[in-house]
Amino acid sequence: MADVPARDKTDSADQGDAPSAILAERKEEEHVTIGNEGDPKSASSSTNATANGRGVTRILGCAKERLRKTWDFAKAPEYTNIAIALATIVIAVATVFTYTEIKSGSAQTDRIIAADGRIAGAMESAVGQAGKALNASIEAARTDQRAWFGIKEITLANPLAVGKPVNISILGLNTGKTPALELSMEEIRIGPSETARDRDLVIKGIDREVVAPNNTDLFYETATYSDESVKGIMAGVIPIYVRGSLEYQDIFGATHVTTFCAYYPANGPPTATGRFFNCKTGNSMN
Repeated sequence: MADVPARDKTDSADQGDAPSAILAERKEEEHVTIGNEGDPKSASSSTNATANGRGVTRILGCAKERLRKTWDFAKAPEYTNIAIALATIVIAVATVFTYTEIKSGSAQTDRIIAADGRIAGAMESAVGQAGKALNASIEAARTDQRAWFGIKEITLANPLAVGKPVNISILGLNTGKTPALELSMEEIRIGPSETARDRDLVIKGIDREVVAPNNTDLFYETATYSDESVKGIMAGVIPIYVRGSLEYQDIFGATHVTTFCAYYPANGPPTATGRFFNCKTGNSMN
């Protein structure tokens, strides 16, 4: 038999130990890597971070793809029209709601304005009533304090006599609480009739006087009659009518007029006092 060459034990040992050497090298590499990183935990963290980063990238990619598909879906004409219709409906509903709110607010505003108008009207009415009351109070005070000048009596100043004029005395009195200012006998008419004025003797006054409260003022007027007329007056056949008006001012600046009418009777002999009597009309004070 041929001799089989003997294997070198060293070679056999080397070959049999090859896996062990590879493992040893890997362990050494891992040891070197761990040593280079400084801490086994750092290597683990680095690995996890890498994995997480890849996961985030995949998620973002998926989201981007979904957004793209959604946009492509939305760009389709049929879906665009639907979206526009829905948006139009939403806008219309919002418009109706806004209009309703505005209308409601407008109605509320109108009610507030109406209420304010009623309040303003009530206040204006109250102010008006207060003003009227104040004016009435002022007027009442002035009426109470003003001058009141009237005619106290009218008489013959002298007994009637043929051939002599007829003298008439007119006595006025201020019954007010303040002076009568700028008093003037504006006109006196003396005649035989209460209504007919064509035969009247007209006398105009020009004097201006001041009459204190509770004081009198005397006016004398003279009328010339024929002897026959004087005889008729004395016989009680012809009457004498005296009509006139006087004017004055009170201390508040208001002008007042007093009118008077009196007659000497023609129904009998003249009275002893020569007193005149008031006519039915023609006597007034303001």
